[in-house]
Amino acid sequence: MRKVLISGLGVLIMLAGVAMLVLPGPGILALILGAVLVAEESLFAARLLDRLDVWISRKIEAWRARRRR
Repeated sequence: MRKVLISGLGVLIMLAGVAMLVLPGPGILALILGAVLVAEESLFAARLLDRLDVWISRKIEAWRARRRR
């Protein structure tokens, strides 16, 4: 029951974050918070966030390397 409630809350926060991307509010922050809540209860979502973190880190490093040239 706890798992369903936390995952449901995470999804609701993510939906609110999507709405806040076009409405006033911290949309990206809400998306991240919702994703973290879902990832705490779902191994699949946690792995997906880990992959996303690695991908973003690589993109940032590549951008910094290009900037240094």
